[in-house]
Amino acid sequence: AFPSVASPLESSGGLASVSDLLFAPSDLVVRPIVGNKKIERLPAPTLDTSRLPFEPLDAAAVEALSEPDLERHLARIHLPLSDKTPIPDKLAVLVYIETLSATPALADVLTNSQLGVMLVRILRGTKSDALRAKAALVLGTLARNASFVSPDLQQTGAMVAL
Repeated sequence: AFPSVASPLESSGGLASVSDLLFAPSDLVVRPIVGNKKIERLPAPTLDTSRLPFEPLDAAAVEALSEPDLERHLARIHLPLSDKTPIPDKLAVLVYIETLSATPALADVLTNSQLGVMLVRILRGTKSDALRAKAALVLGTLARNASFVSPDLQQTGAMVAL
């Protein structure tokens, strides 16, 4: 080696422990891969409002709804996902939910409502790959942005379904 460069073992005067060689402080820092703006640039979902069977509201408007109005709005969102709605319309509803899921307060509400359970049912029961992929993306986004996941949703096997 070069005489002017000392190895860490030589400079400390003794042998380093195995754990000093294997682990660094940066190993304890966890950075999520999904949604990490340093490595992933996701385009904003394009919402086709003509396919929605309800009046879409932006995230701020949904947050401002009173509890009874919010429950009515969630019921309007839930209905097309649970009946014989065509798949393109269901995909449009999922894109709408995805636009709301970026707001942490709404992610909590949506994740822990019946919509979370409905997304797990879609994941397990649909034969459409596009619908299953979008439901997984939306459920994953909701789980990432929610501060709490209810035991009811956990018991449905949401994480296993993802």
